[in-house]
Amino acid sequence: MSIRPFNLPDDITVVIDLIPRCFVYPENDAWNLEPGERQAYVESWTAMRRFWPLLRVMRWLWHPARDLFQGFVWEEDGQAVGLTNTIRKGATDGWIIANVGVVPEYRRRGIARKLVEAALEDVKARGAAIITLGVISGNTPAYSLYVELGFERYTGTAQLEYTETTPPEAVPLPTDYRIADSSFFEWQPRYDLARRIKPADVQCYEPVTRFGYRVPHVAQLLRVIWPIMRTAMGVDRKQFLVYRGDQVVGSGGYAYRLREGGSNQVMLTLDPAVADAAPAIINHTLRQVHALSPGRKVGCSVPHWQGHVLAAACDAGFVREYDHDWLGMIVS
Repeated sequence: MSIRPFNLPDDITVVIDLIPRCFVYPENDAWNLEPGERQAYVESWTAMRRFWPLLRVMRWLWHPARDLFQGFVWEEDGQAVGLTNTIRKGATDGWIIANVGVVPEYRRRGIARKLVEAALEDVKARGAAIITLGVISGNTPAYSLYVELGFERYTGTAQLEYTETTPPEAVPLPTDYRIADSSFFEWQPRYDLARRIKPADVQCYEPVTRFGYRVPHVAQLLRVIWPIMRTAMGVDRKQFLVYRGDQVVGSGGYAYRLREGGSNQVMLTLDPAVADAAPAIINHTLRQVHALSPGRKVGCSVPHWQGHVLAAACDAGFVREYDHDWLGMIVS
C-alpha cells in the first residue's frame, strides 16, 4: 500500500478509470453516477489528455493554473484504488478538495482519511486560507470524517433533474425583463451580482473577490481552442445575464450535448429581490437547452440559499434527487 502525488497528464487515465468505480454507493443507488454523468466525466478528461500540450502552456504562463488539479492517489498491489484532487479557486487563496473516492472493496480501511489528510497538508503548504469540500447529504461516514478533521457545514446544494423529453409550454418574461447572451470572459457583471446577493455566512467560506472571477489574459487561448475542445468533449456551453431594466439581476447558463448520449445541465443564480421572475427565467432556460439538444434529461444544482430558484425549479417539473452538504475550514 502507498500514497503518491497525483500527476498530470500521466494520471488522466487513473481518473478515467477510478471515478466511475469510486462513485458507486451500494447503500443508496440514488447517489450513484448516472450513465450520462459517467460519460461526461470520461469525455472531459479524455479531451484534457488530447489538448494537454496547450494546457501545459497555460499552466506555464499563469501560475494559478498549475494548481487546477493537484492531489493524491492511493495504490494497493500496484493498482490505483483511491483518489482525491485539490483545485485552487482562480488566483485566490481558496481551495476545493474534490473527487474524494475509494473503490467499494477497499473502503473502511482508513484510505479516504489518509488521502484527505495528505490533501489538507499539501494545500496548507501552498498557502490555502480557506478549504471547502462537498459530501452527499446522508453519507454519514464521510461527513463524520470531515468534521473530525476540522471542517464545519456552512451551506448545501440541491441536485435536481428534469426528465421530460419535450420542452415545457412557453412562459413570457415579466415586463421590463430581458435575457442577454454573455460569455465566460464577461466576468464583471457576475462578480457584481454575487457580491450583492451571496449571504454573508456563505461568503465566509466562499468570499466574492475579483481574483476569483477575473479571467486572466492567458485564458484568451481558450477562445482559439474551444471550438475544437467542444467537439472533442461532445459538449458546448452558453452563458447569459438577466436584466431588469438596466440592472443585472441574474446570471446563468447551460451545457448541452453535441452528440449521442449524456445529459444536459442548466445553471441559474437570481437576486432574491426578483424571485417572482424565477418561473419564467427557468422556463426560458429549459426551452433553450431543449432546442439546442433535445430529448435528454436536464440536471441542475441549486444552492440552498437560492430557495426561490429551487422552489420555482421544482414547480417547473424538476425532481429533487439528493442534496450535497458543503463544509469549510478556515486555516488559522
